[in-house]
Amino acid sequence: MADVQKLVDELSSLTVLESAELARLLKEKWKPPKVSLADIKSDLPNWPDEVIELWLFWLANRSSGDTGWPPSEPLGYRGWAPILGYRPLSWWREVSWKREKTDCGFSTLCRDTKAIVRQMLKEKMDGSIDQETEKRFRRPAAI
Repeated sequence: MADVQKLVDELSSLTVLESAELARLLKEKWKPPKVSLADIKSDLPNWPDEVIELWLFWLANRSSGDTGWPPSEPLGYRGWAPILGYRPLSWWREVSWKREKTDCGFSTLCRDTKAIVRQMLKEKMDGSIDQETEKRFRRPAAI
């Protein structure tokens, strides 16, 4: 747990503008998600909570706004389309799930996924990573 008194001491040295920026950032960070787990679960009642939480929930609430929930039908070619394999939500409702263990090491990834990982690492290392990619970068470490 953080040393609250130390935080108070550090924050008391902020300027008014810095305090306003901090307040804005905290408000953004703590705002409730636009889409709830229940919203997604109502459309996909047979899906495991873990799949919804780790895959769909984050995507439905990402700040880029190109997904949201529910996916439009027909999907078209943007937003949810590539994420859902160009299959409509009605198709995904019928999917059954089972838990499996698999090697997700870099060497086992497909060519396109390796390219995404390389690009994220490059952006992280050279400091050009944007906020959305930074979230994607941090997510696997938190699981």
